[in-house]
Amino acid sequence: MVAGFLNETFGIARACVTTIMGFEANSTPLIKQDLREWLGAHPFGTQALPQGATSGVLVLVCNAPEAMVALSRIKPDSLKRTYRIGYWVYELPQLPKDWITAASLFDELWAPTEFVADMLRPHHPNVRIVPYWTPAASPLSARPAADAPFTVATAGDLRSSETRKNLRGAVQIFTTAFPSPSKAARLRIKVGNSQTDAASLDALVSTIAQRDDIELIDRDLDKAEMAAFIGHSDVYLSAHRAEGYGLVLAEAMRYGVTPLATGYSGNMDFMDDFPELLIDCRLVPVRDPTGIYPEGDGLVWAEPDIADGARKLRTLFEQEELRARLGEQCQRKISQFNQAWTKEAFAQTEWFDLIKPNNR
Repeated sequence: MVAGFLNETFGIARACVTTIMGFEANSTPLIKQDLREWLGAHPFGTQALPQGATSGVLVLVCNAPEAMVALSRIKPDSLKRTYRIGYWVYELPQLPKDWITAASLFDELWAPTEFVADMLRPHHPNVRIVPYWTPAASPLSARPAADAPFTVATAGDLRSSETRKNLRGAVQIFTTAFPSPSKAARLRIKVGNSQTDAASLDALVSTIAQRDDIELIDRDLDKAEMAAFIGHSDVYLSAHRAEGYGLVLAEAMRYGVTPLATGYSGNMDFMDDFPELLIDCRLVPVRDPTGIYPEGDGLVWAEPDIADGARKLRTLFEQEELRARLGEQCQRKISQFNQAWTKEAFAQTEWFDLIKPNNR
C-alpha cells in the first residue's frame, strides 16, 4: 500500500505519485490510498485499510505531522500486522521535536537524500536512502524554440517559505548577470499559493517592477503546463537556502534542462558531479521572517553567493555548447537514480514478500 496526496501538486504529493510509478515499473502489486480521506474529521482508530487489507506493507509518502494524524485514524488491529515505512523529507539539518516522536511509529524510514538521512539516523535504527523515482521525460518537455530568448526559470511554493526558496535571490542573480533588460534573456518565476504569504509576494513584485524581461506567473499550473514551464527553459535556477531533495531541479535534469543551484543540502546527491552548476555559498543561522522554519539551537542554512551565481549563469548564456553538454550529462545522471530506487526499495526481501497478492 502506498498512501499520500494523490491529487495535489506540491512537492511531496508529486513524490508520492513518482513512488507509485516506481512500484508499478517494477510490477509490484499495489494498493493506493489518498491521504485526504484519512486526514478528515474521523474518530480515532475507525478507518480501515484500503480494499479490505488487513496486513502488508504501508508506505506513507508524507511528512511526520500528517503521518501521525493518518496513523491515528486507522484501526489498531490493522496497524499491528502492517509493516510501516515513512518516506520523509525535511529542509533543515535537525528534525523538529514532533518528528522525532513520530519516528517511533514506523518500522523503517526512507529518506530521498543523504542530507535527510543524516538527520533521521540519530532518531531511528532503520533508515534507508531511497532517491525519488524519476519518470521518463514527456514530449511536453520539448526544448525551447530556436528563436526564443535565453530563458531562465525558477519556482517556489510560498507555503514552503519564500525565504528558504529565495526567489528574490534568484532575481538578484539574474539581474546581476543581465544588468539591463534586453530581448536576449528573460527570467520566468512561478509562485504557488501566493495567498498564504501576501507580504513575500508584494516584496517579489516590487523587486521585479522595473524589469520587463522578468515574468511572474501567479496561478496554478496543471501537469502539462508545469512540464512546459520547466522544459521550455534553458536553465533552471534555484538560489535556495536549503532543500531536502530539490524535486524541480531533478525534474529539470530529467528534461535535459541545465540546472544552476546553491551548492548545499539535498540537491548535492545528484549535482555534486557538476561544480560548474553549483553556486558558492556559506552557512548562516536560520532567519525566516515568515515563521515557517524555526530559528535558534544552532540551526543553519545556506546563503548563496549572488556574484558567483551571476558569473555562472552568464557563462551558461554565452557558451551554448557547454550548456547543452552539461544538460545531457545531468539527464544521464538523474536517470541512474531509478536503479538506485529499485535497489533500495526492494533491499529487504522479507518485507517485499509481504506485499504479494496472497498475503494482503
